[in-house]
Amino acid sequence: MAKETTGYIFEDKKGRLWARFTYTNELTGKRHSVKRRAENRTEGREVIKKLIRELEDDGPRAIQADRLLFGAIAENYKETKLIDAVYSGERKIAGLRSPSYKSHIKPLIEHFGRKGIKHITATDIQKYKLIRLDKDSRRGGKISIATINRELALLRVIFNYARSEMWVNRSPFEAKGFTLISMADEEKRDRILSLAEEKRLLAACQGTRSIGYERKGKKIAAEIKYNFFYLKALIIAAVDTAMRKGELLKLVWRDVDFENREIVIRAMNTKIQTRRMVGMTSRVRDSLESLWRIGPPDPNAIVFGISDFKRSFETVCDIAIVDSLRFHDLRHTSTTRMVAAGMPIAEVMKITGYLQMTTFLRYVNQTTDITRKHASALEAYLDLEADRLEKKDIRL
Repeated sequence: MAKETTGYIFEDKKGRLWARFTYTNELTGKRHSVKRRAENRTEGREVIKKLIRELEDDGPRAIQADRLLFGAIAENYKETKLIDAVYSGERKIAGLRSPSYKSHIKPLIEHFGRKGIKHITATDIQKYKLIRLDKDSRRGGKISIATINRELALLRVIFNYARSEMWVNRSPFEAKGFTLISMADEEKRDRILSLAEEKRLLAACQGTRSIGYERKGKKIAAEIKYNFFYLKALIIAAVDTAMRKGELLKLVWRDVDFENREIVIRAMNTKIQTRRMVGMTSRVRDSLESLWRIGPPDPNAIVFGISDFKRSFETVCDIAIVDSLRFHDLRHTSTTRMVAAGMPIAEVMKITGYLQMTTFLRYVNQTTDITRKHASALEAYLDLEADRLEKKDIRL
């Protein structure tokens, strides 16, 4: 806290009024002077009172932050927090495993970068949200509300970081009367893979495709052979275990127990940093055993041996005539099938790695089989109750 605080109002050569505030930092012993424009002397006195109050409540750093731009704070956060994950054993102690936030911070800096961080309001954030909704995405079409929510979630984190560093004393996300991040506005994705589509998809991982192309003005027909052996095993594992894409791609052979038909998913590879185990169906075990036989006999080797498969997945979906399917939809499919099979919800949540029921229910999609099952169960219950009442009436 400062040892001495003084303030006064002065007029410069151009006739403009300034409120000047002077204080001595007790930690460094240095004297600092801060000035702010004022429309009149009354406003100038209020500015000085405000500066003294901020100094007493939040310390010298809050005073200095008056001129800090959002861009400088965001870049500082990016350099210190948006770094590659650092592990101690299986636990992440710093950094991020996913680089997605690095892309989310770019539009924030472009929009708010030259604005003082203490002067960004909830209204400013609401305007940013509307501007982003009108922008086109890289894939065509408008940017989704889900993407904007991720950007705003990062913006909220940056403001919390600024608070912890004493650069601001409150966040615009705390303003009353504003709902800046609304998960309810996001369009829920309910795409799941049907059994017929799954059959075509797996068949498309190995076969021949006819193509046509033009060379020197002549149309030529040809056939191409393809073999996505690893991709087929990935799809089977995703559909039968509900493992996430990142969990599958980081899986190593020492975590695959063929004898007990179990897969260990280490904490450092999971989204919630919690170790869990999943069972292997017969086809998962068979497909993984086939991979083990053709690969190097190294227990520390990556099971699927690939880092990404976006294009090959799109190719087999095209060949199989399976539209609008993302790889993450296979996790939705697996979770839905587990529930439809009658597995207890608590067990399904444990296997799939969900901690919150609200999150879990977002990934349980309604299917024809589930609706028929529920209708049949209700029908059986009503018939049973009707019989019970009928017997009761007869006795009476």
